[in-house]
Amino acid sequence: LPSTSATPLCRPRTSAPPASSSRSWSPSPSPGATPRGIQGDGYVVTHEQVEAFEREGFVHIREVLNEAEMSEVEEPMRRFLSGEVRPEGNDLCDMSGATDREPDAFTVFNAMLPRRYLPAMRGNIFERRAASIAKQLQRGKNMVIDYDQLLAKRPHSPDSVFAWHQDLAYWPPLAPDPATCTCWLAIDHSTVANGCMRFLPGSNAEPKLRVHTPVNLSGAREGGGEGGGGSH
Repeated sequence: LPSTSATPLCRPRTSAPPASSSRSWSPSPSPGATPRGIQGDGYVVTHEQVEAFEREGFVHIREVLNEAEMSEVEEPMRRFLSGEVRPEGNDLCDMSGATDREPDAFTVFNAMLPRRYLPAMRGNIFERRAASIAKQLQRGKNMVIDYDQLLAKRPHSPDSVFAWHQDLAYWPPLAPDPATCTCWLAIDHSTVANGCMRFLPGSNAEPKLRVHTPVNLSGAREGGGEGGGGSH
């Protein structure tokens, strides 16, 4: 199977009230509740996880979905990979940089805004849990989904590689201190051997974006390998 992932990005609602202070806000829904993990449609994170997110720029939160819930997310993704559902224009591309392939031959299958093309995906269990997590990681801000994305890497393909990058380099202009939270879900097992997500801890605190290396149209990376700048 290809290595697949689903990513909703959450940003605050424009009418969101100011976030509560870290001294008064608590991620736990009520005194005596389970300190972490699945709680109905939500997921309770710990103070340590919130602090790690703020300090390092990312946090690994385990067991957000159980096996039964994964099927609700995985089945629609396969409809995109099979070609049953096809995004239009630039919403479907090969992120390896190649421009001469049909979708069935993409090595990094990238479908933007899948919930737009398959409305049944909207409000699924992953979206609901991700919204709960994003609100807690942003200390109570009223977050709303901004966009979603599906990525699938073809096994054993030399060019199925994402260069190091910073997501903010590809976003439209934001407020000086934007409240954002990307929730990345690995649908298949994500390991070092098959190309897991990697981060540069603390790079979120750097005052400027790093210089990014472009992708050649041939699919080869300028500068060699995965190098080139930025963090993810």
